[in-house]
Amino acid sequence: MANKAGGQAVTVPSGTDIASDALKYQGLGYVWGGNASRPGDWDCSAFVSYVLGHDFGLTLPGGGTYGSSGYPPNSHGPVVSDYAAWSGATTLGKGEAAQAGDLVMWLPDTHIGIVIGPGQMISALDTQLGTVASAIGGAASGTIAYRRVNGAGTAPSGAGGTSATTSVGSSLAGILAAAGIGVGVAGGLVVLVVGGAAVAGVIGAALLAAAIARARGG
Repeated sequence: MANKAGGQAVTVPSGTDIASDALKYQGLGYVWGGNASRPGDWDCSAFVSYVLGHDFGLTLPGGGTYGSSGYPPNSHGPVVSDYAAWSGATTLGKGEAAQAGDLVMWLPDTHIGIVIGPGQMISALDTQLGTVASAIGGAASGTIAYRRVNGAGTAPSGAGGTSATTSVGSSLAGILAAAGIGVGVAGGLVVLVVGGAAVAGVIGAALLAAAIARARGG
């Protein structure tokens, strides 16, 4: 599968390629809000943008490429919530195991890393540890979602998966489904089902609108 960047067809790397590439930066630094102008001048999401955009030339969330206006190294570029709704990746459903090269993120906008093996990831973690391989569990707080770069491995089959042509709203529904939150409409009201309890009407609509705004980076 190809990903067009700058008018050129780019071959999507395998998940193993993504993980191996990310691992070569282990031991480098962390800069909050860093624009990834050079290795180690990045925070968690800028690190992911550097690996995917700089090293592999993939089109990043929002449709830009590394080096284009609004993207590293000209500015920070996509944040975690942008990767959560990125049409270039597919959300894993419940019961689907993460593979090397998958993106692991803590929603709505806390942390992101790249899976390197079972229960392990590499990420630009913090100023003290820098860019480091670590266990996924305990790395951050919040709802975890896994997303696979389209074409980088076997496509996820679970409900909640998204494709390259999926809208932000559908991507969000998939992420919510993976987190065990259902979205529906009853009697003209938006309904969220959280832990088996339905939250409808104005509250449900407000929660959904807030989640969509976060997914769009708002």
